[in-house]
Amino acid sequence: MLSIDKNQVDIEFEKIKNFEKEKLQLLSSINENYMIVDKLKDDCLKVTEAEKNQKEIKDLYDEIGRLVIVKGKIINEKNNLKKYLEKIINGFFYKDLINKIYSKIDPHPDYSEIEFKCDFADKNPRLQIYTVKYVGGIRVESIPSLYFSTAQINILSLSIFLARALKTKNQQSGKFVDCIFIDDPIQSMDTINILSFIDLFRSMVLFLGKQLIVSTHEENFHLLLQKKIPVELFNSKYIEFETFGKLKKTI
Repeated sequence: MLSIDKNQVDIEFEKIKNFEKEKLQLLSSINENYMIVDKLKDDCLKVTEAEKNQKEIKDLYDEIGRLVIVKGKIINEKNNLKKYLEKIINGFFYKDLINKIYSKIDPHPDYSEIEFKCDFADKNPRLQIYTVKYVGGIRVESIPSLYFSTAQINILSLSIFLARALKTKNQQSGKFVDCIFIDDPIQSMDTINILSFIDLFRSMVLFLGKQLIVSTHEENFHLLLQKKIPVELFNSKYIEFETFGKLKKTI
């Protein structure tokens, strides 16, 4: 029978125990190192991500800076274009002359001036006509269709037409066209406006040397023209039709 020395067994057991303990300590150390590496890895990823985000933020700020510069240039260009168009429009419609004609007729007690403006508020720009009044020294612009009667809008339209007609030139000779045709200009006007228009027509004939050919179905307007621009004082002529295409005989 094999005898076992208890001391020897204790020694061997102690060796195994120490070995396993050292092994456990080694594994524990390896695990700690792994956790440290894993944490460092996460920190490195965060740093890398932060650097990436910082770069993207910097790129965005740079892009915003470029867009702000471009926006400023576009706004400046838009304002310059608006001023240029307003200059061209005022030159085309002869705004100063329109306002002079308009003031002669004086159709509205408050709105005494006409203004042309380019409206860029919508994606489709348009030309807008405003009437202007001054309240306590403050300039107020309004759209004529909102405040004007039919007669007042008609007067405004005629003012624009007459200004263009007075400045129209013959394309071949370059000289002003001295003959203006006007069809039924006094629709819905009151007597004061009609008399003002006749005075304006008389001034155009006397001082500008224009020939006016005016047609109307209003007999009173026809009679007023004869009274204020008589044949014996002006080189004028009046024709009346009995029916369509048939002249009325004069005595």
